[in-house]
Amino acid sequence: MKTKNLSLPDWYPEQEILRCLHASNWDYNKTFTDINLIINWRAANLPIKLEDAHARLLRSGFFTVHGRDKFLRPIMIMRPLVLLREGFTDVALITHVSCFCHFYIVNYLHRSGLIENNLFIFDLENVSPFGLPFKMMGAVEDTMKA
Repeated sequence: MKTKNLSLPDWYPEQEILRCLHASNWDYNKTFTDINLIINWRAANLPIKLEDAHARLLRSGFFTVHGRDKFLRPIMIMRPLVLLREGFTDVALITHVSCFCHFYIVNYLHRSGLIENNLFIFDLENVSPFGLPFKMMGAVEDTMKA
């Protein structure tokens, strides 16, 4: 990135730079843009303060960690219909809990020094994808990209 005259903060983790480079097919300009978006998003949204509503959503089983697959990738299971059954409609709350879970996985399940992928399984519980809360799930998906 130095040869392209693109500079990132010294404190930004090399592991995340490599992850973003890989995700952008080694396009340095796109990586630089993505990392700056990530830094700005994190500055605006972190740290996440967990409140009673967050804890209730965590206990509902909307988002669970299953373990690792045969390639040792962490497996997360999202159950979107739990949101409807339990009456969770606040997109910001759902996004914050999803971020909390994601950062927990990155900090405690990822092995240091490696670029790791996560597996997300969406348990649709015998319901067509058209029966899902699209607005809520779209917000969660956009957040997970950051």
